[in-house]
Amino acid sequence: NKARSIVDQELRSLEWVEALGHKRIFAVGGAWRTLGRIHMEQMGYNLSVLQRYKIPRDEVISLATLIAGQSSASLSQMKMIPRHRHESMAYSAVVFEGLMKRFDFQEIEISANGIREGLLYDGLDADLKAEDPLLRSARGMARRLSRTPALGAELYDWCRDIFEYKDVEGQVKKHKRLIKAACEMSNIAWRAHADHRGPNAFREVLFGPVGGLDHPQRLFLALALYHRYVSKPPKLKAYKGILTDQERRLAEKIGLVLQLGIKLSTGSLHVLPECQIKLSKTHLSLYVPKQHADLVGESLENRLATIAKQFKRSPKLKIT
Repeated sequence: NKARSIVDQELRSLEWVEALGHKRIFAVGGAWRTLGRIHMEQMGYNLSVLQRYKIPRDEVISLATLIAGQSSASLSQMKMIPRHRHESMAYSAVVFEGLMKRFDFQEIEISANGIREGLLYDGLDADLKAEDPLLRSARGMARRLSRTPALGAELYDWCRDIFEYKDVEGQVKKHKRLIKAACEMSNIAWRAHADHRGPNAFREVLFGPVGGLDHPQRLFLALALYHRYVSKPPKLKAYKGILTDQERRLAEKIGLVLQLGIKLSTGSLHVLPECQIKLSKTHLSLYVPKQHADLVGESLENRLATIAKQFKRSPKLKIT
């Protein structure tokens, strides 16, 4: 009760917070991260990445109230609470509870980064700060893991017209940067055995240090990279409710297009810029110049037909 009284008194003095009118707290700090871990465990949430994990208002209050009422001995039995927080976590929970009750925040969003990372960010030059963290992460991962890192840019230039076609564009409007990232990361699992490339790419994106993603975007990108290697959809029961059916189908389309592009290019540079893939009202058309005709075979034609079916078009392959 004394702790609550102190917290309430301090929070009442923070009128400037209320004046901001924000509905979400971007929660920075180890105690918030611990709260996030406990909530994940409580909810059976399987996408166990703290960065940008969201907890609704009522659930924050309920969980914080529960933790605040526990002794340090009881908290020491909770595996998600680090040893050094056994004594302080209940007091932190009092702050969380008071904060949510005092202000009209509707959710919190956990930051996996702390104040140190914020200080480092402050020291970056303006050009670096302006970069998209997702695309920078994707290119960095490509440099570390891909056979031909520069192929990602060629792949995106080759396939972007498909996703800008009028009846597709509406579906991909909020996913364009994810498509570009998928192209950059399209070959990150090439070292693995063919049977494991899809699952490896999926895990690398889903649980890896990829910035600039919320949880639905993270799963979407991981799924697109899975379909880059595997046509058959994976079992996503553990991640139910994170993506819509339309988003799952779009991720599959992106992955299948990447499959085709890598197959056509043989993973080499300078082939895709000389080829074209176009979407029209009735057809998905692939144009390959005569000098690359030897790259066309039954496997490539089958992949084109599979993608055309996904887009509800007829396939057309033309050697020019």
